[in-house]
Amino acid sequence: MLIGFRAGSDVYVTNALVVPADTATGTRYVSTEASRDAALARFREKHPDDRIGYVGTWHSHLGTSKSSPTDKRTLRSEAADAPDLVAMLIVLKTRRGWRTDAYIGHHHRTMEHRRMFRILRRDPCVKPAPVIEVET
Repeated sequence: MLIGFRAGSDVYVTNALVVPADTATGTRYVSTEASRDAALARFREKHPDDRIGYVGTWHSHLGTSKSSPTDKRTLRSEAADAPDLVAMLIVLKTRRGWRTDAYIGHHHRTMEHRRMFRILRRDPCVKPAPVIEVET
């Protein structure tokens, strides 16, 4: 789960949480809304003053495979139900190391591939935060 905030047409990530899978195989990961809500509640208990919240999901793929048809359907469906932009970050393990594939889903069920994904190191509401820019 990605935690952060939205500004204009961008999504900024401040934390990435691991949500335990309700069902998982070597090629499939499924978590329920209840599992995601519980992870977000635990985060909010530890960070009650943060003015940040859920902005999307992340997961990993082995090899160089980018987003799957299931990933795209999931993002479009989630974005259609969301009041704002939703991000999906796919972390790819390749022979050369790790790289990312990032998408932003829009409420009108379209999605766009992002060439740059910004990950903030601390809550941007407190003071200006350094940014890690990840090329996708």
